[in-house]
Amino acid sequence: MGHAIILRECRQQHQLKLNAMLKDSNNSQERWDELKDADPPYLGRWGFTIYRTYYGPGSDENWDTLLKKAKEETFEALLEEDHDDIAAKICPLFQLDARSDPALLDGLSLGDLCKIYHDKVGGEPMPWYRSPVFLAAEEHVLNDIGEGNLIVKYVDADEPPREEVPLRTNTTEAWWGWSRMELRQIFELWSGLVVMGIRFWMCSAVHQADLDDMIWEGNDAG
Repeated sequence: MGHAIILRECRQQHQLKLNAMLKDSNNSQERWDELKDADPPYLGRWGFTIYRTYYGPGSDENWDTLLKKAKEETFEALLEEDHDDIAAKICPLFQLDARSDPALLDGLSLGDLCKIYHDKVGGEPMPWYRSPVFLAAEEHVLNDIGEGNLIVKYVDADEPPREEVPLRTNTTEAWWGWSRMELRQIFELWSGLVVMGIRFWMCSAVHQADLDDMIWEGNDAG
């Protein structure tokens, strides 16, 4: 189901762009008929914008590994669940909009990144549906990548993570605006966000620090 959702949304992106591009064209119908059902490179892209906020020793190599493994793991997940040969169409459409700029991003908090995202600093972020979500490669993420742990953070840009100072005394689980997931779950998260908002796809915890030991389980839950 997720494959069909992604292909449908990429086609809709394509059609929206065509509508705007051909609005004042004298031969809009001809061009529409030519391109409306086109496959790559005309279809829209799917994926996430990812921000790198750590530039210390070893981080360049780990950043490159993260981007490479994210693509490999996503393609592998797509092919494992491909029932209608749709993966061949949507794999070339996958894109990580990688933002790596130490002058702008070094040491920024997740809250700072939410502002960068909404202000479109560095360019328009990747298209989103229902919930604006981006990925974050902080120091812990990149160090984990270097140790072979293929984990990344994802963040709800509409709810900047807040500091837990002082610690909560309430023992009910709270929503913190971010979670961790395995790179292979990028496909599952993106297709899921088209159907439901981000709150259905994040972990909750009593204390924010607890999230550092939690990984979103997705369809593996239960």
